[in-house]
Amino acid sequence: MCLRKRRHRDISRDDAVEREGDSLNHDIPEWRPNPEQCYAQREAHLNLNEALTTLPHGLRTALILKHLYGYTTEDIAKRLGISVPAVKSRVLRARRRLRVQLRENPTPHKRPICRTDETVWLS
Repeated sequence: MCLRKRRHRDISRDDAVEREGDSLNHDIPEWRPNPEQCYAQREAHLNLNEALTTLPHGLRTALILKHLYGYTTEDIAKRLGISVPAVKSRVLRARRRLRVQLRENPTPHKRPICRTDETVWLS
């Protein structure tokens, strides 16, 4: 059996490359997100935080411990003093409520004015 070897075409900055004027003609992709992606990510974050605040305390706590802090179901059950099936049920119910709420009202938050690290809310 003969396996084909992959040929990698690595481009080194030291290699001779077509020159356009005095600058090298490298097309290096931008690795940072563009401003539109940053804005969309911030919007999604604000929407999720707003939706989380509307959940009942028990559901919100189980969901945050599970997905934000990475606790296991057993650890959450011990911390909250409830059974493992109850934790699973709470996390499932919280996810379902968030899904429904974010589909129905994708932009529930107020418009923020961002100043450096703090956020001031407009009424």
